[in-house]
Amino acid sequence: MHSSLRFYETRQYQGEGQVFHPGQTIYAYLVLEGLGQGEQNLVIDWLDPSGAVQEQVHEQFRADRTGVFQRMFVFKLSRLGMFSRIFAGSSYSPRFLGAWTCCLFLNGRSVKEYAFTIR
Repeated sequence: MHSSLRFYETRQYQGEGQVFHPGQTIYAYLVLEGLGQGEQNLVIDWLDPSGAVQEQVHEQFRADRTGVFQRMFVFKLSRLGMFSRIFAGSSYSPRFLGAWTCCLFLNGRSVKEYAFTIR
């Protein structure tokens, strides 16, 4: 089984990159190839720089005879609340800045990790 996860600035697959800014929407295009036929269970953990899971995606699908699965996932950092912005002076927690990791799991098994940066 082969996987690829590419990060883009737009839904039209433009601006492929690994570095994004706080508040920017990230479009992650996933391709899985060489899947066996039948029910599949995909989990993607979006880990912040501290290693904490900030988002978790669950996707169940049925692989057909082509053995290929393609999907666009959208990720956007949550802003801090008004109270936090007044006292922190920032819209985003500093813990969001740095190297992020997307961990892919298929049917309970680790597939691959992909990295991008928020700065």
